[in-house]
Amino acid sequence: MPKAKLVSTPKQQAATRDGSLVEKSEAAQTKQRRVLTKQNTDQQVSRCIRDNFKDLSEAEVRGIRVEGLTLTERLARDKRANRHGDIDAPKMGKFYMASARDLYCLAKRAGAALTVADKNVEINMALVEGITAAVAAVPDYSKLLGLFQTMDGATQTDIVGICKFLLDLKPNTSAQKTAVIVEAMRSLKRLGSDVAYPEIMENMRMHFDSALVSALGTMKSSGMQKPLQTFWSVYRSRVVSWGCALL
Repeated sequence: MPKAKLVSTPKQQAATRDGSLVEKSEAAQTKQRRVLTKQNTDQQVSRCIRDNFKDLSEAEVRGIRVEGLTLTERLARDKRANRHGDIDAPKMGKFYMASARDLYCLAKRAGAALTVADKNVEINMALVEGITAAVAAVPDYSKLLGLFQTMDGATQTDIVGICKFLLDLKPNTSAQKTAVIVEAMRSLKRLGSDVAYPEIMENMRMHFDSALVSALGTMKSSGMQKPLQTFWSVYRSRVVSWGCALL
């Protein structure tokens, strides 16, 4: 006896067609719900900073002014210009972002201005060893801290080396890094670097200010009572030529 074949009845076929139409309708509604409204300029700038400038500190993003504009203000201006289709609007691709990073990154801004005056000056090997230990895979700052506390003299070459190293330390990322920067500031002040090398210290001013702000934040987060009073009792000495508080 031959096997019976299953044949869709007209009623079943209609149901299938109806189901297909329902699915399409639901898909269209879902797609419509997922349509995103355009982000405003502030949202676009925040996302741009998060994607391209996450290595910069708050001071670098919102504190430094180049041609009268902070990084956030520059990004907002150029994004508005692109949205309005201005002919002179810059293309905000990877080259734009790299150029902006060079303009606002403290390490690059100050580092380019820090140069060794006399390359024949003997290198301080204790300083080299301390910095080498500090930039190792597992950083050890103890040698540098000890050196900063005991140094009784420093050449221009030493000062440049110390400052270039300090610029690579982001004080907002670690209380330990902040402590190293502050200890170096103590040492540089004690050695009279602000008087002997004012142009170097001027390039370090904003980085040192950022470190002091981080130090205050550390005091607050640690639950220290009256952090502002404690901060100013410690960082009470001000040096006009550096433009920041030092010990």
